[in-house]
Amino acid sequence: MSKKVVWIASPNEDTQGARHRESLGDEILAYVYPVAARRIHSTFFCPPMRIVAIDGKKHTAVFDQVVQPSRFVSLPATRLVLEMDPGVDYVDLLSSILAKINDQPQSSRWEIESEVSASALVFALFADALTDLRRVKSVCIVKGEVDPAKLQGRFAPWERGKIVGSAGFVIDYTTSVTWRIPEGAIELSHEVLQIEKNYHDELLAASAAGTPWQRELPNKCMRCGKGGSWRFALPIPPEMPVEISWRLERPENAVLLCHNCVEATKFAFDERVRRDLVWALWGARFDALERWYLAARNLNGRRLPKDWSRESYPLWPKEFGGPDWASGSGATKYCAPRTPKNIRRTPKQQKTLTRILGIDN
Repeated sequence: MSKKVVWIASPNEDTQGARHRESLGDEILAYVYPVAARRIHSTFFCPPMRIVAIDGKKHTAVFDQVVQPSRFVSLPATRLVLEMDPGVDYVDLLSSILAKINDQPQSSRWEIESEVSASALVFALFADALTDLRRVKSVCIVKGEVDPAKLQGRFAPWERGKIVGSAGFVIDYTTSVTWRIPEGAIELSHEVLQIEKNYHDELLAASAAGTPWQRELPNKCMRCGKGGSWRFALPIPPEMPVEISWRLERPENAVLLCHNCVEATKFAFDERVRRDLVWALWGARFDALERWYLAARNLNGRRLPKDWSRESYPLWPKEFGGPDWASGSGATKYCAPRTPKNIRRTPKQQKTLTRILGIDN
């Protein structure tokens, strides 16, 4: 893919960056600041993005993560921040980016416009949060109160996570702005947070890693190449709450097969075939998911680490996976759904793929 650098040298240009776009495509946004300092970037109204902060002296990354929408990101001291689609690399362009920065005089436009820009951003964030709360008000209010059954039945876990985040934002930041926030929105926010109190962390994890993905990935059967559907291996236990079970609807628990190949592989009828095929396809990522699955089912999840940070590791605990996407990490930076490419498979897994699919995948 041919990549191009788009220079962002002031808050006015920032507003035309990644916001309200579905993808950055071949663009790498380069934010150039006049001096190195710690900064806050936001991904509100943005698609999932890889954000990289570059050390000006060593020319190495001091921050490199994929960040989901509707987040504030605290960055180390830097003059240069890069934003791009997950999976896009910047290393081959870094030298030319740094050379251009060094050739140009430092600009003070960030300082001049920063106060206005910050105020506009906070106003936009409140507008976005209130939009989420209006959705709740329009479908979930019964006799003047939020009906928990309607809230939990009308919205998917990832949507509920976004609503929880919006409600928390309204409560936390209402006192810090000069304009008046409707009292009804504040009361509604408290109601939502109270109803969802048992699953705050899980729902926020779902908002980061449980968004719909099947239409974004290829739909060709991995055995014959014809049109296929995603078929899941590990079943969702009837006793597992939807606030948790959304992980089993991730691609790491699925394979792409057409109807004929489902019949040929006996995928629908043989539990062992289902498990072996998904394990062989996804390698360590399925191993980590299965480890979470067994721990979550056992004793109501008491075998899961007590210090599991679902904000940083929404898929599964850090201890369950590997250090990167291919080897099983459940970190936020590796949550963007992907096809099973660049997976490091063991010889046994490769043989299993060949045996079940009848091809050398």
